[in-house]
Amino acid sequence: MQAILARMAALSVTDQGAFTVTRDRAAPEGAAPGPRLSG
Repeated sequence: MQAILARMAALSVTDQGAFTVTRDRAAPEGAAPGPRLSG
């Protein structure tokens, strides 16, 4: 159980880190990837 909880905790941390990184990158360059993805 401890191993499973540790893995879930690690995944949650990595997911939050990825989301924060993508948000930080999308903030200054929000206009660039938007049209590319939609177009």
